[in-house]
Amino acid sequence: MAQRAMPAWTIWYVGSFPPLAALSILLAWRWGGTTELLVALVYLIGTDLQKIAASTAGIRFVHFEPVVATIDIAVFLALVVLAYRQPRTWLLCSAALQLIACLGHAAKALQPTMPALVYEILMGSAGYPLLLLLWLGIATCRRRRNLLAGR
Repeated sequence: MAQRAMPAWTIWYVGSFPPLAALSILLAWRWGGTTELLVALVYLIGTDLQKIAASTAGIRFVHFEPVVATIDIAVFLALVVLAYRQPRTWLLCSAALQLIACLGHAAKALQPTMPALVYEILMGSAGYPLLLLLWLGIATCRRRRNLLAGR
C-alpha cells in the first residue's frame, strides 16, 4: 500500500508546537507556579525527544512507534505524579487527555494496518488542547496570586 503524503496544513500544526511549548515555559516562569513550570518543561522535553526519536519523515507513523509511545507514557506518568501532588482540575484533565493519546499507540499496535495519517492525528491531536489547559493553569495561578495579594 503506497504511503500518502501528509496534508500541507500538518506542517504548520506540527511545526508551531515546539515554539508554543517554549513560550509556555516563559509564561509559566513569569505568571505560573512550580507545577505549571514543570508541566511546561515536560511538554517541551517530550516534544524535543519525539522529534529526535520519531522515524524518518515519509515513513513516520507507518508502523507502531515504540520510542514515541514510551515518551508519551512518560509524559502521562509525569502528569499523573504532578496531579497527585497538586490535584488541580486543569492538570487532572491534562493527564486524562494524555492517557487518551497513549491509547492511540495501543490502537496502532493492535491494528497495524491503521493508516499513518490516522495514527499521526491520534498522536498529535492532544498537543494543542494540552497547551490550552496549561495556559489555563497559568492564568488560574496568576489570578490566585493576585487575589491573595489583594489586587
